[in-house]
Amino acid sequence: MCRAGLPSPTSPPSDLWSRVCSRNLAGTKGNRRLASSGYRLLPKVATGQPLRSAERLLLALRCFSVERPQLTLTEISQELNLAVSTVRRLLLTLERHGLLYYDANTSHYSVSMRTDWLPGAARAATLQRICGQHLDALHKETAESVILAVLDGGQGVHIDVRRSSHFISAFNPVGFRITPYAGGAIGKVLMAWLPEDHVRLLLPAVGEWKPKTSAAIHNTRELLHHLARVRERGYATNEGETDTEAWTVAAPVFDAQGYVAAALLVPIPQSRATRETRTRLINLIQKRARAMSLALQKWNKEWVSNGPTGSTFRGKAISRSPKSRNQAIRRPRAAGISDGRLITTAPAASRASTFTE
Repeated sequence: MCRAGLPSPTSPPSDLWSRVCSRNLAGTKGNRRLASSGYRLLPKVATGQPLRSAERLLLALRCFSVERPQLTLTEISQELNLAVSTVRRLLLTLERHGLLYYDANTSHYSVSMRTDWLPGAARAATLQRICGQHLDALHKETAESVILAVLDGGQGVHIDVRRSSHFISAFNPVGFRITPYAGGAIGKVLMAWLPEDHVRLLLPAVGEWKPKTSAAIHNTRELLHHLARVRERGYATNEGETDTEAWTVAAPVFDAQGYVAAALLVPIPQSRATRETRTRLINLIQKRARAMSLALQKWNKEWVSNGPTGSTFRGKAISRSPKSRNQAIRRPRAAGISDGRLITTAPAASRASTFTE
């Protein structure tokens, strides 16, 4: 034993010693002194209750809604049934991290525009969860790479990928970003069902088009013609417009409101792109895209019927009416549009493979 009756740093702590250190010495000078001496202090045993501070922060954010976009400190305090001083600390924390905006002239808080990444992250996670099994099935049927992409901030971004087992394959990793107007199949699908004024917002200025190949799209008029063909056929192809060594086909995945939620892509090298292979891939990708669309519609119906409507905190219910929840679901969610506006993001990631979409 060491002095003060403490066990040796080299001996494992007993269960009693672990509980004492975790419960009584956490965050104290004694805790830091023991840790620096080599003692291993175990974390406090979980009680099954949520972390109170984190829960309060989340519930403070949930006070805001479409019906009540701006709230005062007193209103939030009454909503949470917490002391004003406690709520003030919560709001200051959220404001410091850019999640809330405080208007000193009106003394009102509102959700900051910096939270605009949340819908995109939630949308990508939902698509991965719902469409994952269909990606696996298409990957097995084609033995080629399969990619799911969305429009984010004016760029196409890969959110889920299954890589081909072929020695030579067309492949880009999750997170890879593309320029949608360059002529790739993904970009054509993601833009084809957008209103024309939204499409024009994604395009470069006149004279700034940078075609990659001789078959690439060179101007707005040509692009709009291609998008009209995509809507007519229900799929898009890349016939060497961004890469002369690859052929790709993409099909739209629609959500429950009829907006394009994602683009499903199968890229292959030109060496394997025979007429029979192209026809087979077009049929398979359209079939799987329709299955994904039906899965999204089913999920949306179940979410509206059985999804969470609220929470309770200190005996007080915090809920949202089904009407407001449905309104939130039915906002325009065409790829790359959040609440009717385009979101700008960082420049495209560096090239990760030999082939592009």
